[in-house]
Amino acid sequence: MASTTIQIIILSSNSTFDQPTTPAGKQWRKALDFLIACPGWSTIAWGRHHESPDQVTILTGWAGDVIPTFLSTHYSTFATLLEPLLAAPPDPPDATNLSGLVGPVFGKVMTTISKLTFRNLDEGERMIVGWACRQYPPELRLHAKREAEINGKARWNTGFSYDAKWAIDPSTGERLDTMWIISSYDDLETEEQVSKRTFLREGVLYGKNIKGILFQRVGPLLEREGAGELVYHLSWEIIT
Repeated sequence: MASTTIQIIILSSNSTFDQPTTPAGKQWRKALDFLIACPGWSTIAWGRHHESPDQVTILTGWAGDVIPTFLSTHYSTFATLLEPLLAAPPDPPDATNLSGLVGPVFGKVMTTISKLTFRNLDEGERMIVGWACRQYPPELRLHAKREAEINGKARWNTGFSYDAKWAIDPSTGERLDTMWIISSYDDLETEEQVSKRTFLREGVLYGKNIKGILFQRVGPLLEREGAGELVYHLSWEIIT
């Protein structure tokens, strides 16, 4: 059963939607108030992308099997309320089956978020992708342990959380060919250290994308070349 929706929207340039007293801020609040009033709403978290401030990720948690009703009955109104703020019509939100998807953002200063779209995968290829995602956190922690044994410093070992989940059809529960990856960190220093250790351990120059490592074995399965190269950094506003 899907319990979270996740969506990236593109705002008009230099939007002041996050300033409550501006016209854009009031329109944003009107859209959020509508979302909060939808049956089954539980939590919402949203944040600007640091690399592209006109892009915003919205995560919404839902209680019970209400996402199909939200998408079929209420989402069009929510999208209409957002429309005055947007530079382009948004793609509909994806649904996931992770009840704690919003959870990793609580208490964390910085988050990286990625959306991977694959071509039509068979079951064996899905297993490869799932294996790569499951391997990444323990490999990272193993490297942190080795570092601590050498120099006694590996605070970033416990300073981050990580999750990756397939988008699913909210009506049937069938897994789709899109995966969302969220990594959250206690502070900017932790995020920087995780990135450095990850890239250096794999022999990749610092600054390369995290998915370039995570999906080095499954990159050919992506829908199009370059589809796995974007990682967005953001911090969150949360309403519960």
